[in-house]
Amino acid sequence: AIVPENGASTEYYDTWARIYLDQKRWEEAVGVINKVIDADAYNVVAWLMMSDAQFQMAQYYEALQSAEYAIAISPGEPEPYLSKGNSLYALNRLDEARSSFERYVELCPDDPAGELLLATTLLYQYKLEEAYEHVKIVLEHLDDFPPTQVREALRTCAIIAAKSGDETLAMK
Repeated sequence: AIVPENGASTEYYDTWARIYLDQKRWEEAVGVINKVIDADAYNVVAWLMMSDAQFQMAQYYEALQSAEYAIAISPGEPEPYLSKGNSLYALNRLDEARSSFERYVELCPDDPAGELLLATTLLYQYKLEEAYEHVKIVLEHLDDFPPTQVREALRTCAIIAAKSGDETLAMK
């Protein structure tokens, strides 16, 4: 492999990290992301990429820690709260996951994905009334989802509506 000149190393390794992530070569991505972090420990994007790679390898504690580093560096950035929430959800720490998703929704009120994650978390906490309120928001903004995620959003909304007793909405 070609070793970059000084100054270009962060961009070089960042590019390789993105390629490895895109190819789902998680372990290789982690190795390269570590080089980015070594060069710039305050790189929020690198910490988010690290969290994503670790999450994909089911290293949820590590993914959580990486997301928390990103939050510590830039607490007003929304994406780390998604990473943190997903890691906490995977670890079945639902109260904390809920808090992370709520913070994301607060920072990105127009993103229905946060509402869907929050509704799902509330469903598994058996807080159906609260989950149902978020389902209504998701359904109002269904067109904002990428086409590949609409089916999953509808499935989740139907489950929550049915469990909440709104069979009409569930069937719709």
